[in-house]
Parts: sequence; C-alpha cells; structure tokens
Amino acid sequence: MPEIILLSLPIGNLGDLTRRVQDALNGPGLFVVEDTRTFKSLLAHLGCSFEGKEILSFHDQSSMGSCENVLEKILIRGKAYLCSEAGSPVISDPAYPLLKLARTQNIKITSMPGPSSLVMALELSTFPAHPFTYHGFLARGHEERRKFFESLAVLNGMTHIFFEAPQRVRETLTMGILVLPEVHFCACREMTKLYESVYFFKGPQTISLVDELPEKGEYVCLAYVEHSGQSISKDLELSRLAQDVLQAKGHKKSLAKLLSKLLGTPTKQIYQELSDTKL
Repeated sequence: MPEIILLSLPIGNLGDLTRRVQDALNGPGLFVVEDTRTFKSLLAHLGCSFEGKEILSFHDQSSMGSCENVLEKILIRGKAYLCSEAGSPVISDPAYPLLKLARTQNIKITSMPGPSSLVMALELSTFPAHPFTYHGFLARGHEERRKFFESLAVLNGMTHIFFEAPQRVRETLTMGILVLPEVHFCACREMTKLYESVYFFKGPQTISLVDELPEKGEYVCLAYVEHSGQSISKDLELSRLAQDVLQAKGHKKSLAKLLSKLLGTPTKQIYQELSDTKL
C-alpha cells in the first residue's frame, strides 16, 4: 500500500529533532517539502546525504493540478515523506489538501511527530488545556479580527490559540484586550529559539505592555476566557463603543454614546454637555 509519512521538523532548536525523523532524513526516498531551499539547507546543516533523494516542492500556493501531480508521483514511488519548513506539516502548513486527496486514493498516512509551537505555547501560558481550540492565523482585516474576538465571548471556560504575524501582533492583542477586558491573554515569541519569551496581558491597563512587544519573530498567542459568556457579552457593546472613541480620536458623538451607557444618562443630554465643554 502506498504511504505518506509526515515528518515534524524542529521549530527552532535543532536539538529537538527526534531520532526517527533524523534517520528518515539521512536515508533515500521521495521528500515533498514546503521550501526546497530551506529543506536542503537543513540537510546540509545536519550532515545528511543527498544521495538517493528526490525532493519536490509543495506549498500552500500550489494548485490542485500540482497536488494531483505530487500524488501521482507518490503512487509511483510507493512512499513519500512530507514536511514543512518547521513543526508539523499539518498545523498552518500545506499538508491538508494533499492528505485529503490521498485518502481518496487509499494511501496510508503515518506520522513521525516532533516539536510543536502550539503545544509548547499552551504549556508555557499556564492556561487550562482542557478544552482548547486552535484557530490558525487570524484574518488580516480589522473587522474580521474584531468579530473573531467578539465570538470568543460566549466560549467561556476555554483556551483559544492563534498565530499572528509580528507586524500585526500589537494591533491584534490591543483589539482583543479592548473587546474582552476580562480575558487573560498570552503571547509566546520565538519558541525554542535564542530570544524565546512569554508575555501576559489582562485588561486595558496592560495595553502599554503590548506596545512594547518586539515586531520580530514568530508569535503564538493565547486567550483564556474564564468568565461566563453571558457576563462578557453584556460588556461587548461598551467595548465596541470604547474602540469607536479611540478610532474617532475622542469625537463627541462616540464619546457621548459611551458615557450614556456607563452613566445611564440620555445620549443627547451628554452630547449637549460635551458640546458646551472645551475638550
């Protein structure tokens, strides 16, 4: 029976490479990899032989035609190793469409597991692991990310894990804190690498700490919703209004709506008072 073997590579520290994976990398065979240059560099660094190896590229921009071609090659060869640049080839990496198609061809799928930034971040956060949900990379759009955090309000008693790009991590965590001020947040940076670091945030008073996060390196972020969904949901409107005030840079209309909710005073009355006051 044809077989695909998933190889999990180190996410930073080469000392985390498992013996089984290293033996596979040392031997001959068909290797389907996310980036051929990175893979060849890894082999050279580990002192692995290139003899008898056929290396094919398959990544998340590959077409369905490319997926079918790779699968045909696997059927001919009888066995292939599948790996991404780091970690598991399934977690936020391109293995899924190929594996989905492989199941329809009765191809056996096995795994040689290894380091996982997802599991490591969950451990370092000290947040509850039962249950947890992995969301992959968040959408780039502002509104999409905002809706994502609002959706977490009703999923109480759960830890949520997501990846974020370094250039957006400050904005994303600030948004999460404003939408969910009672939720615990954690940012794990550069897992297993030289500058590995873990940061914790809760509430608007910690936003200044978010602003100090380095905009370099890989980030795994976590949010633990410990309160009831109902109580957090009641605060969502206030959170939205607070964000509107920040985005409008203190515009009187947005500020009046927020103060109206907080004070129980009609919006028109507060707006009039603000209009009569120099801000």
